[in-house]
Amino acid sequence: MTANSKLREAMYWISVDSWHRINKDGQFELTEEAPERAVKSFELWCKINNIKQDKSISH
Repeated sequence: MTANSKLREAMYWISVDSWHRINKDGQFELTEEAPERAVKSFELWCKINNIKQDKSISH
């Protein structure tokens, strides 16, 4: 996977508004509507951006 395709995949989760929201702390989190690919994409995005992910709210 090239760097460009990795970045593109890392942003997949944000491509559909119903898959994500901003929580009360101002952080992105996934909704129950997010498919498995979006969950993996979100995890990759968090890793790339060095963001600690709270598993209880992400999906």
